[in-house]
Amino acid sequence: MTTKRLFTMGMAALMLAGCNHDDSLRTVDLKTPINLQLSVEGPVVNTRADVAGNNFKTGDEVGLFLGTSETETAADFEAITDSKHRNVEFTREANGWDGTLYWQSTRDWHTLYAYAPYDKELETNGTTMAYTISNDQQDPADYAAADLLHYVSLPMKATADAVPVSMKHCMAQLKIVLEEGADVDAAELDAMTPGMRLLNKDKFYTRFTFDLTSGAITQPQLSPYVEMTLQPESSTSKRTYYVIVCPGQAFMNGADFIRLKAADGTPYIYKLRLTGGGNLTVKAGECYTFKLKVNKAGISLGSFSIDSWNYAQTEEGNADMVTD
Repeated sequence: MTTKRLFTMGMAALMLAGCNHDDSLRTVDLKTPINLQLSVEGPVVNTRADVAGNNFKTGDEVGLFLGTSETETAADFEAITDSKHRNVEFTREANGWDGTLYWQSTRDWHTLYAYAPYDKELETNGTTMAYTISNDQQDPADYAAADLLHYVSLPMKATADAVPVSMKHCMAQLKIVLEEGADVDAAELDAMTPGMRLLNKDKFYTRFTFDLTSGAITQPQLSPYVEMTLQPESSTSKRTYYVIVCPGQAFMNGADFIRLKAADGTPYIYKLRLTGGGNLTVKAGECYTFKLKVNKAGISLGSFSIDSWNYAQTEEGNADMVTD
């Protein structure tokens, strides 16, 4: 009798567990949009939000892809052909995001891919897109467009919970901070900044291929440009400037790097100074900060640092950089 009761209780427990499992699957309503929480990992560019912030601004657009796999492996990106799950547009509005994306199944594993800025003309198949950035990043729109972002999730099951989508910067950022030096006052320095340029005698990469599955930048092509304009931190700031360049861009040791121009037309040029004969080659997801002192006799380097653009951490200073 006791054995029979124990067996019956055990079967009841198994049946209850099975029912609970089925109930948990049914809690995900496939007709309810996924609760996506889109953000930018680390400081976002100043044209999207405050440099120290990590939020998109109103009007920003993100493209999303959602694929499935029967096993806990990444979904085949090229198999995502349904328009309901391929290159779905999300637009940032004042109170949230305008866009809908739905889970495809409660049984399968899902992989979520996201990229920005959104391209509505993206091909209906393939895993890459051709992209071009502007050398005139004094224009806020062109500067923001150069900030390519990407995200790919681990395989996950459908859930009714919020799904965080923290997008990473795929390009490299240079930050130039100007300081008054010997025999140069604030008014003189302010007069120099409109003519500031980032220089590279070997030209800049402005065209490349963007991998939508990984966020990698490949096949960079040289432009005819030997200089780029920079974006001020704000409309009132004349001390801090930013420019976004292609990963792999090299700046030659000893070559002209930053140029300012005085009110009377006199050029002030900072030459990149590295020890050991190496050059500066920038990497994806990193921010290179140069603090420059503008003196009457010329521009000198106050300090240099390499920060992760995607994380709130700072790498050790580059010992190969000579400071004056």
